[in-house]
Amino acid sequence: MADTDRNLPSTNVIEGETSRGVTSYASGLAPDELRQPSTSEPPSEEPTGVPWGRYIAALRRYKWLILLATVMGTGAAIVASRFIKPEYTATATIWIQSPTRGDGPVQPANLLQSFAWQELLGTSVVLDSVALKLRLYLEPDNKADSLVFERFTLAERTTPGKYRLRVAPNGQTYELENADAEVIESGAIGDSIGRSLGFRWAPVTDLLSADNTVAFTVITPREASTKLRTQLSSTMAQDGNFLRLRLSGTEPHRLAAILNGVTTQFVSVAAEQKAMKLTLQAATLERQLEDASRNLDEAETRLQEYRIQTITLPSERTSGGLAAGLTETRAPVINRFFERRTRQEQLRENIHALETTVTGFQTGALGAAALLALNVTTFSPNLRSSLEDLTTAETELRDMSHRFTDEAPAVITLRHQIAFLTEEAIPQYTEQLLEALRAQERRLSAQITAQARELKEIPVRTITEQRLTREKVAAETLVQMLQNNYESTKLSLSSTIPDVRLLDPAVAPIRPSSNDAPRIIFMGFAASLAAGLGLAILLDQLDRRFRYPEQVSDDLGLTILGAVPAIKKLKHGKRSPQEASQVIEAFRTVRLSLAHSYGTAGPIMFTVSSPGPGDGKSLVSSNLALSFAEAGYSTLL
Repeated sequence: MADTDRNLPSTNVIEGETSRGVTSYASGLAPDELRQPSTSEPPSEEPTGVPWGRYIAALRRYKWLILLATVMGTGAAIVASRFIKPEYTATATIWIQSPTRGDGPVQPANLLQSFAWQELLGTSVVLDSVALKLRLYLEPDNKADSLVFERFTLAERTTPGKYRLRVAPNGQTYELENADAEVIESGAIGDSIGRSLGFRWAPVTDLLSADNTVAFTVITPREASTKLRTQLSSTMAQDGNFLRLRLSGTEPHRLAAILNGVTTQFVSVAAEQKAMKLTLQAATLERQLEDASRNLDEAETRLQEYRIQTITLPSERTSGGLAAGLTETRAPVINRFFERRTRQEQLRENIHALETTVTGFQTGALGAAALLALNVTTFSPNLRSSLEDLTTAETELRDMSHRFTDEAPAVITLRHQIAFLTEEAIPQYTEQLLEALRAQERRLSAQITAQARELKEIPVRTITEQRLTREKVAAETLVQMLQNNYESTKLSLSSTIPDVRLLDPAVAPIRPSSNDAPRIIFMGFAASLAAGLGLAILLDQLDRRFRYPEQVSDDLGLTILGAVPAIKKLKHGKRSPQEASQVIEAFRTVRLSLAHSYGTAGPIMFTVSSPGPGDGKSLVSSNLALSFAEAGYSTLL
């Protein structure tokens, strides 16, 4: 086998009678770099491994192919990157007021919790309005046709789909087609277009040129808001004050407009929800104020009637001396007795009223307002705070039931809070209060019994009057507190400050957040370079020419006796003396190897052959003959 390419190094095989051969190839190696084999020494095996030298030689041989593949692949990647639009990200920040912290065991919430703000952001009441205002339901195939749709709106019922508006060549009529090229509507330019489909569209006639086609897609506003919800991302820390919004897309100015529309609508909806909450709270306080005012009127009436009934009867101030045997005749003794007796009666009534009200509260006949109306609840701050928390939670639940479903996390949280207060906190605090009142009543009863014999002459009218007076004062205090809360709520309602405020509006981003063009170009360059390298190695493996020593020694099992370097000519047809000496020495090496291979068995006879003409047979045979002749051999060529 031999290389028939005149422009590449040639390979010649010289075969003799002893079936030993001499292979010559232009490898650029000096003859002394080649091992000289002998007939008595078998060729040593080359170490096996990755043939890096062969791969490097193949890459050098096919360097132009590798360069061409790399340039073509990189160029294709550059062209492909032109069709990929960079992605921009618009951001905005909303400040949210922190919930007011209470003193009770269960903290009351503000308008919404942090997770509920993010849910409100994704509701249709916010996103549907943005989709309608910015016409997100409309997608022209060509952005240049956007001016044609400046007057495009939707009716209540719309037929979504893909449509094409074709203007006649005369520019006077139009045809509206669907995706199947069926004419749905036709008419004169200037009329309303798409009325049968729910479109309210009367484009400016100057924008509809003759023989023009405008393709567009219409979706429902709810579908547009759903698509916007998937593109919109929000983050907010637990109990944080900042809600950060991000919206990504390929049109920076449109992104900023959409995100600003979302934030504006979100703040507006939050203000409406707070106003609604304050309205409901004011109505609740008004009802409580009416009940408290009625209780105050009743307390004042009872006190007034009692004083009228006892105005002619002797009182403590007009009574005679004390009974005989009284150990203390000073006023503090009488005052303490009256105080204890009054406190005992008050405690008994409070215990009875509390037990009755608690029974009604547990059966559902009475609400938290009935417990709040009891003066005795002021002795238990935890109980009163829990009742206020329950009233607030019930108000918020009624508010949220108009806006959220029963499965909403905020509604579920409020229901759990109400259940905890109703079933655990309030009964526990009520029982503790009853136990404390009963213990206090028992202590007072023992003290009063000890002093009863000394104070039998003193009527209980003063005690009753003092009790009625305290009831009146307590009712006045409750009315005043509810009146202040009601006026504060009305004032807040008249000058509502939203719980949320736009802190950082969105602006059109200048630099893209992600640009795949450099990555695609690099991947195209790397892939094309790898393909060129792989193709070069593959072509080298498929090449049937002899180019490497391993192909002779390993594939054919022949011994390499010598190597003849390539003979290069300098300018003007002259050869380098140094290269000429290397060639002469190479033929001497081949001659010695041949002579050593034959030994003294007889005359050296061999044939120089190759698969095709021009492979260098004459050059090798003539130079070998000359080398043998110079060595003193009788040579016949």
